[in-house]
Amino acid sequence: MNVYLPALDNGTYAWVRDYVQELLTFPNAAHDDQVDATTLALNQLRGTLFPGSRECVVPVEQAKPSPERYYCIGWIPARADDNSTLLVYDVEENAVVHFERTSAENQITRVFQTSVTFNNALVRAIDGPDEAMLYNLELKGVDVERVKLARKN
Repeated sequence: MNVYLPALDNGTYAWVRDYVQELLTFPNAAHDDQVDATTLALNQLRGTLFPGSRECVVPVEQAKPSPERYYCIGWIPARADDNSTLLVYDVEENAVVHFERTSAENQITRVFQTSVTFNNALVRAIDGPDEAMLYNLELKGVDVERVKLARKN
């Protein structure tokens, strides 16, 4: 599985430096939340969220949604002091076409905007503790699919 990260900059992708540092220093890092979230996201891309996925390719350039394509969004919500992970999946190509992280305070807005941008894409999220956020998205008109994990996952 290949994962491409955005090029580091001092603006939108400033988070890349800390993210890569945490990955490289795992398991001896002071924090491992991003490693846990990444592992969960990658496992879910191959498993429950996107069962037929062959690869996880995230282009550095900004995604250009096609009006003829069908997209799904895999969303791992953030807690109050964390970042949310958002993956846009092209169902026909079996590939991730957009990846972003956003702060907890604007994640509902970003998920909504991303769904609209990608042809009102369905949002898939793990059912459970984030029910209020999923319900909030549904109130905005976003189709939400709650994914139930097996006990062993």
